[in-house]
Amino acid sequence: MSYNHITLWRASWYNYSKVDGQRLKYVQAMYHLYGAGDTPLAHMRDLVADEEKFLRIANEAIASANHVVMKLRVVHLDLLTPNVSSDRWLEYLNKHLRPHRLLPNDNLLVVDKVVTTTANRMLESFSNADILEQVAWSFIDKYSFANSYAAAVVTFGDEESVALFRPSMCYVFTESRFRRWLFLERTAALGGSLFLGNLSGIFEDVRNATQRLLSDAAPWIDLPARAEAASIAAEMHRRKFPGWPLNDTMLHRHGAYSLPAEYEYWWNTLFLNPALAAPPMFYMGAPPSINYGGYGAAIARQLTGSFLDTKRAVRSWMSRKTRKVLEHKVSCAAGRSSVLMQVAAVQVAYRAFREQHADEPRRYVVSKHVSLTPDMLFFVTLCRSLCGMGKLCSRVLRNMAAFGRAFSCKHNAPMNPTKKCSFFEQEGS
Repeated sequence: MSYNHITLWRASWYNYSKVDGQRLKYVQAMYHLYGAGDTPLAHMRDLVADEEKFLRIANEAIASANHVVMKLRVVHLDLLTPNVSSDRWLEYLNKHLRPHRLLPNDNLLVVDKVVTTTANRMLESFSNADILEQVAWSFIDKYSFANSYAAAVVTFGDEESVALFRPSMCYVFTESRFRRWLFLERTAALGGSLFLGNLSGIFEDVRNATQRLLSDAAPWIDLPARAEAASIAAEMHRRKFPGWPLNDTMLHRHGAYSLPAEYEYWWNTLFLNPALAAPPMFYMGAPPSINYGGYGAAIARQLTGSFLDTKRAVRSWMSRKTRKVLEHKVSCAAGRSSVLMQVAAVQVAYRAFREQHADEPRRYVVSKHVSLTPDMLFFVTLCRSLCGMGKLCSRVLRNMAAFGRAFSCKHNAPMNPTKKCSFFEQEGS
C-alpha cells in the first residue's frame, strides 16, 4: 500500500471516529489503558486537534503534489523543503539507504513531491515536541490493538468486532513484517546444512543461468543494458539475520499477506520467506526437476524482475531501440508484462535445471499407471505453484517451446502455438 493510500485511509477512519466526539473518547480510553488517565483533558483535546491538522496537511500535499518527474542534486533538496536543510536530508538518506552512500552532488530522480512537501509543511507548522508526540501517538493508535485485548476492544468497538478483525489486522501490521527475515535461521534448524545447501545451490544455478541467458540469448537488448542487467544478477545477495526465534507461530500461519520472495532494489538483495522452502515450491529429497520448477522459478522471477523494476523503468536505462523491442514483446503477450516476465523466469529456471541435471532419469513413476519425464515434473510443479493466479500458468507455458516438446503437443495446438512470445531466444527452452 502506498504512502498516499495509507494517509487517505487513516484520514477516512479519523473522520469516522470523530463523529459525536468519539475520537476524544477513544484517546481518553487509550490514555487510561497506558496508565495516563490523569492527563488533563485540555491536553488530549490539543492532541486530537493536532492530529486533525497533521492529516489535513498530508491530504493537501497529496492533492496538490506535482507529479512531474524532475532531477535534482542532493545539495539542492532544500529548494523543495526550505524548512529542512539539504544536509539534514543527506544525513537522513544515508542512514536509511545503507550500505549505499549518497554525496552532496549526487543526482536524485524526484517522481513524487508528497513526502518532501509534507515534511516541509509539518516542520513549518509544528514544534519538534508536537511532532514527536504525534509520532508516539500514531504508534499507540496503530499497534495497541495487537498488544492488548482491552485496547483492541477500544479500537474496534466491541468484542464481536475484535473477533472478526483483530486476527487478520494483527497479522498484517505486525507478524507478517518479520516472516521474511526468519528464513535462513528456520531452514537451518529444520533441515540442517544439506537443506540449506540445496536451497543455496538452486539460487546460484538460477543466478548463473540468468547471466548466461542475458549474454547469449538476449541479442535484442543493447550491450550496455545487458552488461548492467548481468551485473545486477551477479552482485545480488541474500542477507542472514541471526538471533531470530526458531519456535515461532508465524511460520505456521497463512502467507496471504507476505510474499514468498521479494527483491529489494536499494540493497540488491533477495529476501526469502520460509514458506518458499516448503511444498508446493520445495520438497526435500525430491527430484531436481520438481524443486527447480517451484523454488527455482520463484527465485528466477525476482532475478529477472530486478533489472526491469519500476525505478529503472523511470530512469529508462535501455536504449530507445531496445525499449521498442520490449514493448513489442509485451504487446505479443496481449499487453501483459507480468506474463512476459514470468516466461523469462521460467526460461531461466528451466535453463538452470537442464544445465545442472542433464543426467536426471528419463522417467519417474508417480502412481501405478502414471510416469512423468523430468521436464513434465518441472512444468507440473510450476503450474501447481501458480495455483490461484487465474490463467497465468497456461498463458506462460503456451509460450515455452520446451513445454510443447515435453507433452508432445501438436503443432499449433492451443498450448503449442506457432507464434510464441518469448523474452529470451527460444533455442532449447
